Amino acid sequence: MKQEQTKWKREISAGGVVFKKENSEIYILLIQTSGKTAETKKVWTFPKGHLDDQKPEEAAIREVKEEAGVEAKIIEKLGSVKYTFVWEEENIFKIVTWYLMEYVSGDLANHDHEVADAAWFELSEIEKMLTYKTDKEVFAKAKVLLKN
Repeated sequence: MKQEQTKWKREISAGGVVFKKENSEIYILLIQTSGKTAETKKVWTFPKGHLDDQKPEEAAIREVKEEAGVEAKIIEKLGSVKYTFVWEEENIFKIVTWYLMEYVSGDLANHDHEVADAAWFELSEIEKMLTYKTDKEVFAKAKVLLKN
């Protein structure tokens, strides 16, 4: 009996863990997904998106601008995460390269229509707000760098 091979679509993305410092406090930028379907409930996460024909660094900067309405500069690469999910009955294998980024300018009110909300949260609040395991892993790396 021949086993049917599962087909996987590969997606490559990049994103940013954006921070700003105010009055010796560190704030982290999160976006809330729009929750287009019952399966994709609204969750707080970091801005990210497809590379299009860009380098990962360029895509991360563009996605932070589009999804959160702000300009940010890359401080350091945080590494990549890999995960799988199903979207509209298609198997997706996703690789996301993450960067620690510092807020430069802009207004969160100018976030993308695909995003339900964008907001700054104190560093201490972030872990309990994140839903996805990979987001928590990336944030753990960012937190070490931010505390140094």
